[in-house]
Amino acid sequence: MKNIEKNLKYIKEVKTEDIEWTKLFGAYSCGRKIGEDIKNNNLLNLEILKNIRGEIEHQSTLWTLTPFTMIFLIRQLEKEYGEKKKEYCYILKIYKLIVETIKDIKNLAKEILENF
Repeated sequence: MKNIEKNLKYIKEVKTEDIEWTKLFGAYSCGRKIGEDIKNNNLLNLEILKNIRGEIEHQSTLWTLTPFTMIFLIRQLEKEYGEKKKEYCYILKIYKLIVETIKDIKNLAKEILENF
């Protein structure tokens, strides 16, 4: 099995309790609270989503907490949103922010390394 297949399998099958959230860091704290929020199915609480956004991206910095949190946010998007349209839109804004940050970092690295 190739690495990409292993990674996709991990992303598909990983459970909240498989991740050592206290060893992952965000902008202001370790990932313990985010891990608890995910485990307790609190990803459709706008206040919690705003906290998550502030932890996984800050001033164009992505933290060790980011990829693991994104797995569960994307899983949430795969479900029906029912009455939580506003919260689903906020998850999409977080996703867009992460994609734009990665794009900016990639472009910046290209500029910095242009002479090498």
